[in-house]
Parts: sequence; C-alpha cells; structure tokens
Amino acid sequence: MRINGLTACVNYSDTLAAALPRWMDRLASLTVVTDMADNDTVDLVMSHPGVRIHRTNQFYKNGAHFNKSGSMEEAREEMPWEDWILFFDADIIPPVDWYDKVVQFDPAPDSLYGCMRRQCGSLHGINDPNLPYIKQIIGLGYFQLFHSSDPLTIRRPLLKSYTNAAGYDNEFMDLWRKNGRRVRELPISVVHVGEIAQNWCGKGNETAMRRLVSERRRHRSWRHEEITSG
Repeated sequence: MRINGLTACVNYSDTLAAALPRWMDRLASLTVVTDMADNDTVDLVMSHPGVRIHRTNQFYKNGAHFNKSGSMEEAREEMPWEDWILFFDADIIPPVDWYDKVVQFDPAPDSLYGCMRRQCGSLHGINDPNLPYIKQIIGLGYFQLFHSSDPLTIRRPLLKSYTNAAGYDNEFMDLWRKNGRRVRELPISVVHVGEIAQNWCGKGNETAMRRLVSERRRHRSWRHEEITSG
C-alpha cells in the first residue's frame, strides 16, 4: 500500500520534527508546504532527504489570515498524485505502528478514512497511553486518507480556499458524506500536541482568532470564510 502524504507546516517545525521519523518510515512520499518566512521548517525538511518542500505566500493572499487549504492545493499540484493520499496536520504524532494497522484494515478506494485523536499539552508526553481523547468528528483534516482514483477527487481545485485554516476540511469531508459515501474510522489514534482550535488564523494570532469566533457566531456558520476569487 503506497501512501503519499501532504502537510502544511508554518511555525510547527518542532512538532513535525518529532513526527517525521514515524511518517517517513512508511510514506512513499511526503510534501511539506510552508510560507516564505519559516526557515526552521525548511531546514528541517532539508535534513530529511526525500521530503519535498513547497514554499508559498498563498497563505496570506486575498486578505486571508492563514489560507492553509489554498496553500496545500498549490503544493498538491506538484506532489505525486497516485495511489493513496494522506492529508495530515503538522501538530499530530502518529503511533509507531500506524501504517501496519492501516494496511491490516484493508481500506477500500471508495471511502474517506479518519481516526481518533488524543490530546497532549507538550511533546514530552506523546507516548503516554492514557492521554485523553478529543471529542470530534472522524474524517477532519488532521488525518484524511483517501485514494487518488476516487472520482470525488477529480474536481479542481480539490481543496477550496478559506481565510483561515478551518472549514476547508469539513467541506472536503462532505464530498463523501453528501454523496452517499462512507467516512470510516481506522483502528488507530494520533496525538495532537498543543492548544486545540486556537491557531486557525496562524500560530499565535489571537486577535484574528477572536474576530473569527465572533463572526462565526454572528453568521451562525463558517461558509462565509471561503475565498471565491484570486
């Protein structure tokens, strides 16, 4: 089972550094997208031969605080687009045996696959077997596995642009949920490191994050955050 990975990493090189050995041991390829200022992520990728780097400021164009999905889409066009594809977040750590368990599960090409996520405040406790689970919907962007041959993935752009790092993964997941397809849970759990749902506008951008939450309450939705031009 060949899996090609794609992740966005801006100012998360410390967490990605802890996760990379577990990913690279099993992924057929990995593409990392970052912005033009994050040299730490570039240095990290350069220290791992075989990992691809894509640098872009698409994250901030058209008034976006952090257009993660648009930047991933730009990098997606350059990555190996074949066999299985895995989108994952740079702040999660997979279990050592994640690949073996996925293979044993024998996923079918007509479904989207996700997994449970547990919470850890720092990198020091990522191997604690008693970490609490985060209440969530299976199939969100921290881990989305699917097959490149699935007709649902033909549209372009595949990942729509949003003003922040959230929303796009719900819309992407809905490609399966709203077309009578299955979103299935794999028998693994990943570990999320750091704050939960606090850095959608870029790491540390608390002011924009507060405005985002306020606007979502006013609109009672996140759909207004889609970027439809540029």
